[in-house]
Amino acid sequence: MRVLLFLAFLAVVAAFVPSRSPSKCDRKVLQLLPFMNSVSVGLGSLAKFKPLENSKVKEALEPPKYPTSAVLGIGQNIPSLVFGPLSLIALIVGTYSFHQANILTPVTVNTINPLYVGGTFLIPISWGLHVAAWIQKQNGK
Repeated sequence: MRVLLFLAFLAVVAAFVPSRSPSKCDRKVLQLLPFMNSVSVGLGSLAKFKPLENSKVKEALEPPKYPTSAVLGIGQNIPSLVFGPLSLIALIVGTYSFHQANILTPVTVNTINPLYVGGTFLIPISWGLHVAAWIQKQNGK
């Protein structure tokens, strides 16, 4: 069981490892790709190798671009100046609710307050609003 938990933890952590930028050696190889077609390598399958066009190589090396406003669905016309403060308000209310529901008083049948418990769901919602504000700001809205 411990091994499975460790492997699951390793898989989750591996998803957040930053990708490396191309090294000097990688850049040299990518610069030589257009000339690979003229080089005879002696193997039939490799001699038919067709290199990528320079534009495709440059496109592959560029960092990913930010998404368009269309990914926000019905919120695509809301400006970032609305999403940003809403994110801050949701974070403050969610943190206050979490503090009241879990830290000051232990949750029991007699002390549970549904408003505070429901208010804690605003914390992940504030993250989503923050991302929406960033997307709109990157798109100039």
